[in-house]
Amino acid sequence: MSIISGFLNQTISIVSSVATDKYGDIVKTTKYTNVPCRWQEGLKVVSDTLKHVKEFSIEVWISSDYTVTYTDVITYSSSDYAIIDIIKRYDLNGNLDHYQLVLE
Repeated sequence: MSIISGFLNQTISIVSSVATDKYGDIVKTTKYTNVPCRWQEGLKVVSDTLKHVKEFSIEVWISSDYTVTYTDVITYSSSDYAIIDIIKRYDLNGNLDHYQLVLE
C-alpha cells in the first residue's frame, strides 16, 4: 500500500502522450483516464538541472502505478497542463512509492 494512497482524493481526467504528425500538427493519444491524484495549487519556484528558475502553480501526486514523461500532457477540469518536473518519491524500504509532478 502506498504512503499517499489515502490522500489521492481528486482525479486527473486524462494523461496523454503528445506527438507531431506528418503535417506538423500536434496529436494527443490517451495513455490513462481517471487517474487518482492529489492536486495542489499555489505559486512556487523551482530550478532545473541547468539552474534555470521556473515558476509553477500546480503540484500533483500520483501513484507509481502510472508512468509519465516530460512530454505528456495532463488534463484536469478541462484544462491541459505541461509537466515541468517529475520527482520520484520512495517509501521507507527504498521502493518507488509515488510521483510528485510539477505542472505549468
